Amino acid sequence: AEFGEGKAAFYQNGTWEYANLTGTFGMNPEDLAMIPIYCGVEGEEKAGLACGTENCWAVNSQASEADIQATLDFLYWVVTSEEGTSIMAKEFGPIPFKAAKASDNVFFNDANRYIAEGKYVVSWAFNYTPNVDTWRAAVVAAMTQYSAGGSWDDVVTAFVQGWATQYANQ
Repeated sequence: AEFGEGKAAFYQNGTWEYANLTGTFGMNPEDLAMIPIYCGVEGEEKAGLACGTENCWAVNSQASEADIQATLDFLYWVVTSEEGTSIMAKEFGPIPFKAAKASDNVFFNDANRYIAEGKYVVSWAFNYTPNVDTWRAAVVAAMTQYSAGGSWDDVVTAFVQGWATQYANQ
């Protein structure tokens, strides 16, 4: 909320927050930008944005043949048709297709600019995280405590041991 209210200069989030910032908070898209997160590793000056998702499209193999075909037809329509690609670009941003329409979302446009400049995309592969919500909640809680003067060891424990515990319980 602090960023949207103009009380913070930086805000770590993703492209999905664009609608909230421009809609709910009424921020001007020209005042928004997304920049790489640098952390001191060699070669990072060639890095673009961290991009990826834990979401994907899937077709239920247990559905009827008619439902499977209807789903495949819909997915094809949404990434190839004029109407489908327009809806995707306007409502969701870029789509996994080479001829995707341009988006009004400045965060996507920033990502594309970094790519055009020859920067590499930093993979964001949280789809391999075991029990992502539980693990992430524990890491975020530990990081929040750390930012308030808590122990870095607690962050390490939440990350490493939390991952191991969640992975073992899959």
